[in-house]
Amino acid sequence: MNQASWSLPHTLRQLIKACIAQRDLVTGKSLHAQYIKSLIPCSTYFSNHFILLYSKCGLLSDAHKAFDEIPDPNVFSFNAIMAAYAKESMPKVAHQLFDRIPQPDLVSYNTLIAAYADRGETEPALVLFRGMRNMGLELDGFTFSAAINAASDDKSLITQLHCLATLGGFDSYASVNNTLISWYSKNGSLDEARNVFYGMGDVKDEVSWNSMIVAYGQHREGSKALSLYEEMVICLAGFSFMGS
Repeated sequence: MNQASWSLPHTLRQLIKACIAQRDLVTGKSLHAQYIKSLIPCSTYFSNHFILLYSKCGLLSDAHKAFDEIPDPNVFSFNAIMAAYAKESMPKVAHQLFDRIPQPDLVSYNTLIAAYADRGETEPALVLFRGMRNMGLELDGFTFSAAINAASDDKSLITQLHCLATLGGFDSYASVNNTLISWYSKNGSLDEARNVFYGMGDVKDEVSWNSMIVAYGQHREGSKALSLYEEMVICLAGFSFMGS
């Protein structure tokens, strides 16, 4: 392979990544047009990144067109276009794509569960979650966070999910605890929210603090919210100093 044949794909790779990061649609579309006209063999890698570009820029039809151009889409291809439909609150279309994946991975499941959760569609989200557990598939903090978000106002279900998360060690994920704090607060369980927050130890992040402050505010505990805010400022400033 000569230098010219290597440098064009390499340069395109760097440019398309920059376009995605900056949501530069004008340059990205120009690159896509040049890519189609070029002598570069059709690449799943490049097509996947054009899907990401159009999705981030809110152009769902262009994202799907880029997906359709892939002769042999891989799981990343499916996950990218599924995420595009999830972003547009279209979980049923995302589910149709999910059903076409020969071997869905963790990202595939998490994307679809979160898509249903965001729409408040509890049952299909939990069917997927239970299916993952029954098949012995790997779960992570995002899986539990999405399932908790899908639980609506079902306290019994949240209790089960909370227990499962604790038994599986997923209570070490800040995202899981933050989602639990928000759920308990929204559903009138300030004590449970507080127990989760103070049980996190060093796992707390800025979202954790803010979630608990909001919880106090939702329950008209203004003085406690203010006190916790002051504690947060001191604590986070201390972490920042130690990390500098």
